[in-house]
Amino acid sequence: MIDKNKDIVLFGASSFGEQAKKKLNKFGLTVSFFVDNDSKKWGKIIDGAVIKSPTELREIDVKQTLIIISSSFHEEIKEQLSQMGFKHNVHFFGGNGEWGEYPFEITLKGKPFAVNLADQRIINLLTKEFPSQKRLMEFWAKKVTEIKPDLVLDIGVNYGECILSSEYDFNCKVYGIEANPELIPYLERTIKIQNRKNVHIVNALAGNSERKTQDFYINTYSSGESKAFKTLDNHKRVVIPTIKVDDLLKNDSEKKVLLFKIDVEGFEYEVIKGMKNILSQVKKATGYIEFDKRLLELNKVNAEDFLRYLAETFWISIFDMNNEIVREMKRIREILLEKNFHTDIILELKS
Repeated sequence: MIDKNKDIVLFGASSFGEQAKKKLNKFGLTVSFFVDNDSKKWGKIIDGAVIKSPTELREIDVKQTLIIISSSFHEEIKEQLSQMGFKHNVHFFGGNGEWGEYPFEITLKGKPFAVNLADQRIINLLTKEFPSQKRLMEFWAKKVTEIKPDLVLDIGVNYGECILSSEYDFNCKVYGIEANPELIPYLERTIKIQNRKNVHIVNALAGNSERKTQDFYINTYSSGESKAFKTLDNHKRVVIPTIKVDDLLKNDSEKKVLLFKIDVEGFEYEVIKGMKNILSQVKKATGYIEFDKRLLELNKVNAEDFLRYLAETFWISIFDMNNEIVREMKRIREILLEKNFHTDIILELKS
């Protein structure tokens, strides 16, 4: 694991750069200074960090310094840094490019996480504000305290920033299902350094299929865009095992209080259908699921059928465009189906 105590330089001293610095600080990372191509900014200070000329980068210790692009001109800066002799996903990060490997450690909610700094999803997480991510983290922390689950399930774990950010009761069984095999070593590392004894990670595609294996398409730019079906994105095909949640939890669900999250890029309908038996056995279930009509339709799923299926089993509420919670079904249908709004759904199992 790469030591996290590196000097970080942000290339781009705009409002985006200022936001990136604040986000990096939240993850326990410190920015040494900025560089920017605008000479009028040189010598100025942003939140305690001075802005310098890019020529100053020739003097840095590349073994001790990481450069992160914090500008909308990421492709131009990527080319500029490459011409200066820096290597993408080795010395600097950000901008389009093939998946690389750069193990790194960040801190989230006081807990260490192993991540791949060469994954654009991590650069985005470290430098940008995402209301949906904030909502999820707040929801998860609140429900862990409120309902005190003794069964936890995260489908679409990614780096585990949801499931591994909270502490659970000693008798709680915690399962994470992640289809992307390239993320498993990072999850295993995080589980080890957090000393999690009750967390079990399964590398498989959750769904409702009787097939033993299925194609999975890894986005080689950003792991969060990987999918169970092929799109026009830059994907690498791999064959992975499949699993039904009903099979995974068949001996662990009776009379349990279940907290679950599903974020699988348009494959949510298949996952929910594969949970039918478990949902009939638990005492209580609260869930958080992504809903994106465009992704569902790319997977040849009728979004209205999916919403109807959810409404038969759960009480539904969603977040609208103003981040307000909506519970009235007519309004929910309008937002999700007619306005084609990408949001998250909160699910409470009907008794």
